[in-house]
Amino acid sequence: MNKHTFLSKALLITLILIILTSSLQSWMVSAQANMPEKIAVLFILDDSGSMEGNDPSNLRYTAAKLFIASLDDGDAVGAIRFSTDSTTIINGIIPIADSKAKSGLIDQLQPQAANGYTDVLKAFTEAQATLKGANLASHKTIVIFLTDGKPEVQNPSSSYEDDTLKIVGQLGVPVYAIAL
Repeated sequence: MNKHTFLSKALLITLILIILTSSLQSWMVSAQANMPEKIAVLFILDDSGSMEGNDPSNLRYTAAKLFIASLDDGDAVGAIRFSTDSTTIINGIIPIADSKAKSGLIDQLQPQAANGYTDVLKAFTEAQATLKGANLASHKTIVIFLTDGKPEVQNPSSSYEDDTLKIVGQLGVPVYAIAL
């Protein structure tokens, strides 16, 4: 890896972490009085074909791993990958019991080959099911959505974007979208 490529990758990871950290910090300051002590984070990671060119080094996974590494015992994390279909990477939203459990969760975040369409409706439908199945009453919950662009599906319905926004609104938690 040449010096320029390394610096570009390091800069991108740093920028993603700054965005994630500053978003979370501003949210924490504004909600501190009513905020539960623990947080739960659900990552939604785009694995569509366009990510091959827009994130060939899978920095979205590196950023998610680094973010999870910064969480405390008692916090919780989940992860979903999507393209044409959507699946959980981490089965549910799992509380972090200790450093060994945290390492196990981080190890589950292994990138797949970028392939398929960008079906965000399926991603947020999966997120809705994941959040519904989790007991997060004692956690402040957020979703971090890492993608490179606009939804792209093979035969979208005329209400595709409205349906997607409806589900996002029904999540009942802040969604931080980060474009790669």
